[in-house]
Amino acid sequence: GQDVLILERGRYHRPIGSYPLVYFMLDQWGALASVEGIPVNRLLTVGGTSMAYCANAYDPPESFRTKYGIDLDPYVAEAKRELKAQPLPERYLGAGAKAILSAAHEEGFAEWAPLPKFIDLDVCKPDCPRCMTGCKWGAKWQGRLSTEVAVKHGARLMTRMRVDQVLSQGGRVTGVKGVGPSGP
Repeated sequence: GQDVLILERGRYHRPIGSYPLVYFMLDQWGALASVEGIPVNRLLTVGGTSMAYCANAYDPPESFRTKYGIDLDPYVAEAKRELKAQPLPERYLGAGAKAILSAAHEEGFAEWAPLPKFIDLDVCKPDCPRCMTGCKWGAKWQGRLSTEVAVKHGARLMTRMRVDQVLSQGGRVTGVKGVGPSGP
């Protein structure tokens, strides 16, 4: 029942699933780095960097709890359930992953195992070589899915909108300042 407006800095790139398209989504053509100098790839597109990632389901670091006093465990468990996080069965592993797994076990790393992934195995096509570039089958969770559901239910989406400041008054958001395709 609310009027929802979604502002996205990037475009709505289509069709997903190609390596050249990922380059067009890259912020600053991949020339970003953290303050420590570590290269960072950030995609500016509806769905953000989740459009081209390995779907790894890492738990938040323990420092969130110890340093910041934030217990994310219930939310992590819910996200893993909802997004069907599970390790990939061996038939989904490529030759490289199988070789690394075998070498780790030979060296005594018995606990080495495939990482849990945000992939719906009922939809995944194991022979598809384009998982990293966006899943055209809808098997891999991507942030774009939530936006598409919101738009389907009446939200409006505006792309190429850079938000510089959130305006508020009396504890309520009243607007934003930024730049879009038509200017400030």
